[in-house]
Amino acid sequence: MCNYHRFRLITILIFFFLISNSVVAQTLTIVSKADLGPISGVFVYTNDFSLAVATDEDGKADISRFKNEPLIIIQHPAFKNVTTSYPELKELNFKLSLVESVVGLDEVTISVNKWEQKTSEVPNKMARISAKKIAFDNPQTSADLLENTNEVFVQKSQLGGGSPMIRGFSANRLLIVVDGIRMNNVIYRSGNLQNVLSVDPASLESAEVIFGPGTIIYGSDALGGVLNFNTVPVKLSSSGKYEMKGSSFIRYSTASKEQSENVMLNFRFKKWGFVTGLSFSEFGDLRAGSNRNEDYPYFGMRNEYVAQVDGRDTVMLNSNPDVQIGSAYTKTNILQKIRFKPNDSIDVNLNFVYSTTSDVPRYDRLIQYSDNTLKYAEWYYGPQDWLMGSLNMLNKHKTKLYDQLKISLAYQNYEESRHDRKLYATDLRSRTEQLNIYSLNIDLDKELSPATHFYYGFEEVINTVTSSGIKTNILNGDVVPSASRYPDGGTFYNIGALYSSLKTKLNQKLDFTGGVRYSNIYLNSEFDTNPYDFSFSNLNIQTGALNGSLGIVAHPIEELQLNVNVGSGFRAPNLDDVGKVFDSEPGNVVVPNDNLQSEYAYNADFGLNWNIQSIAELKLSAFYTYLDNAMVRRDYTYVDQDGVEHDSILYDDEMSKVEAIVNTGYAHLWGGNAMISFDLTEKIGITSSANFTYGIDDEDLPMRHVPPFFGNTSVFYTTNRLKASLYCNYNAARKLEDMAPSEQDKAYLYTEDGAPAWYTLNMKLSYQLHKNIQVNCGLENILDVHYRPYSSGISAPGRNFYLTLRASL
Repeated sequence: MCNYHRFRLITILIFFFLISNSVVAQTLTIVSKADLGPISGVFVYTNDFSLAVATDEDGKADISRFKNEPLIIIQHPAFKNVTTSYPELKELNFKLSLVESVVGLDEVTISVNKWEQKTSEVPNKMARISAKKIAFDNPQTSADLLENTNEVFVQKSQLGGGSPMIRGFSANRLLIVVDGIRMNNVIYRSGNLQNVLSVDPASLESAEVIFGPGTIIYGSDALGGVLNFNTVPVKLSSSGKYEMKGSSFIRYSTASKEQSENVMLNFRFKKWGFVTGLSFSEFGDLRAGSNRNEDYPYFGMRNEYVAQVDGRDTVMLNSNPDVQIGSAYTKTNILQKIRFKPNDSIDVNLNFVYSTTSDVPRYDRLIQYSDNTLKYAEWYYGPQDWLMGSLNMLNKHKTKLYDQLKISLAYQNYEESRHDRKLYATDLRSRTEQLNIYSLNIDLDKELSPATHFYYGFEEVINTVTSSGIKTNILNGDVVPSASRYPDGGTFYNIGALYSSLKTKLNQKLDFTGGVRYSNIYLNSEFDTNPYDFSFSNLNIQTGALNGSLGIVAHPIEELQLNVNVGSGFRAPNLDDVGKVFDSEPGNVVVPNDNLQSEYAYNADFGLNWNIQSIAELKLSAFYTYLDNAMVRRDYTYVDQDGVEHDSILYDDEMSKVEAIVNTGYAHLWGGNAMISFDLTEKIGITSSANFTYGIDDEDLPMRHVPPFFGNTSVFYTTNRLKASLYCNYNAARKLEDMAPSEQDKAYLYTEDGAPAWYTLNMKLSYQLHKNIQVNCGLENILDVHYRPYSSGISAPGRNFYLTLRASL
């Protein structure tokens, strides 16, 4: 039996095992009306606050002291408040169901300064994604999870990918953090980046998007924002006896013939705990929508593809041009966490995350034509392998230096590769990169007074890179060396940083946050061979940056929150910026630039959150970013070892124009977001959001990663055991002449006029068959509209029905 079918059998067995188990309730139990799941952190208190308790992770709270209280208030940020009494709760057998609200209250985040903090005290704009939202939205990947916030735009070059865009920034200008460890490495590219795919949405407890520079806490790369992912925590036994909790799901969707399975188990003891998670997904070739814009009736059709017939490349006709042949792939994720808590002061966690994929076809390259013939027979990414191991220690024993101390040691091993072969060619070119990444983080929290907290810390990150290239003759298997993507003599990259941050409550209506960080970055990369005859044999960069931020949160009245935040950020050149050689698009080749310098962002944020009598909420935000010394791709000339300048280069047997990443003078980015939510009735709620971003450089040219206007409107219906949503996603057009020059060079991704506007109608629901069994289903793109999001190389799914069965213990 193959590994895939064995894993599927194990998943199904565990799924039905979990169904057969149930939990016996005690004292007051509070659950969600929609899914019957326990709600932790529910605040139960009397009108005068003389008595107060909170529910535990099982939704339970001891309210025996409330026996003589005529009025009991029950409150949770994500649910509607309930006012009741002890006799009324007794009549309900001490079981209470709460109704979800689309109007949020005072939630808690853990990202902005790496310590728990109420969002009402945070000046940054944030979007938080809970485990319940993740389950209801049913994202196939973490890129889809981010897109479901309706505040993050996602580009896809292929089905096995997803590159977030935030405030005109993307790829290596966004920082990805998993359990407090930065994923970004020295080869994160400035083009579209698919690494967020390595994060398994099924293993997440929550995710957060921090908009704007997050440099003070997280360092280089956090120009447009921080994507913070938190995997499920290891919980210990509340009774002191052995316990086991778990969940499992199986899912099928039609547009890509997806089949996914997940198992998550938590073994709990008094001082020890273990979490084990396994996920597997298989995707077939994606079917796009068939209802095309009447002005572009043939746009996005996959009329032909290349296949091997009797050992020869053959151009085949596609019997269904809506099926995007060459997009199928699989992915696997494994999570293992171990926790040891010997006492109330010490908490130690050992975490392992592993993610891999099959070969992932680069669909946007497979649809390129040259002289009216498909250009490539093969173009695919090899398996994207990512392993992270981290040891985290929290010490709550107070000293003069700190009240809490976190130490995180982490190791990551990462490998990616690219493989391409032109039509009828016999040589398959392969380029492989392997990285080892070591990091140390020390974070401290000190309460200077009841109103003031001081945070400070240290970070050290080391990257080592090897890059190689070969060509393989597909007829006889002969292998010969070939030019690598990066310098083949190896690369060393080091980040060292110190930071501090202060949060203080100036008065009952004003909170202040400020911070500063100094970073020092060193890069050295060597060429063993120099196939392109560059004038230099090594690349050496050393730079530093001092950044700061100031923020104020004001509450002029209880229902209104105003935010102002100003700060700076920076991104130091990495290996992908200064050292790569690759074909960015047909006829253009990017070469190294050993004079590249850091770019800096200066940002101002303004926000308004207005809670209107707890039945409506209005959120408005605006930002302006000045990007100085911006790194962009431009035409370039390089100098060979004889001192001769060249504006073209022979690459892959084709003479191509030379480009490089260079520092331009500056760029301006500005925009905003508006979101409004209503609880129309106890069962019906509405949310609507809109996002707009603009960006130009000092030549008045559009910035590449600025998406068109986009938004969402959703209607939610919640009743006993059922939650449903009918929603519309919409996106404005972007004319070709309004795109960045690098996008205009990719006209094959667009219509002759650019990226057309589009909208989709969708619906989804969850139904709780039993307190341990849930069914999720949805119908996406109901009208089967054909559309391709801005900058994407693959058309979006057509009409898609999905069905998910979940079980929990």
